[in-house]
Amino acid sequence: MSAIPISIEPLTSKAFAVYGDVVEVEGHSADPINQGRADRYDALAIVDCEGAGNHPIISMVVARQYDLPKTVTFLERHPYGSQSFIPNSETPFLVVVAAPGETVDESTLKAFVSNGKQGINYHRNTWHHVMLTPFGDVTFIVVDRSDPESNCVEHWYTEEDQPIIDPSRLER
Repeated sequence: MSAIPISIEPLTSKAFAVYGDVVEVEGHSADPINQGRADRYDALAIVDCEGAGNHPIISMVVARQYDLPKTVTFLERHPYGSQSFIPNSETPFLVVVAAPGETVDESTLKAFVSNGKQGINYHRNTWHHVMLTPFGDVTFIVVDRSDPESNCVEHWYTEEDQPIIDPSRLER
């Protein structure tokens, strides 16, 4: 096998549906709460958490800005639960994903760039790269399953097979 190019496209709910949910208020209706002082956008994503003694947790991750890598060295998946990353800034970030499954299907590899106001929720078993933050530091609220040691499977590429990230459609 040889390295395949991955082009970057805008993050949309339709394009991302195979991999998970886009967490955003745009396109969703709200219910007024707190005597009309706030709007609640319900169930933008479902937390999936399997396994005895495990439960959903909320964490924060501070991802530092770094140059966009030229290749994808590895992907990971979480077989026992979903994983959400919700930014608390308006700095765009990138995600690289492949369809859920026991093995990586390279034909489903995609890269998406957020508009800075979107979060993502990976479905269980969706292959993904770590967050890519070439535009600035991003602090994420993370919702996932406790006991991450038993909920992470990695796939490492040989150097010659590492998919190539094509930044030509990336604007900023």
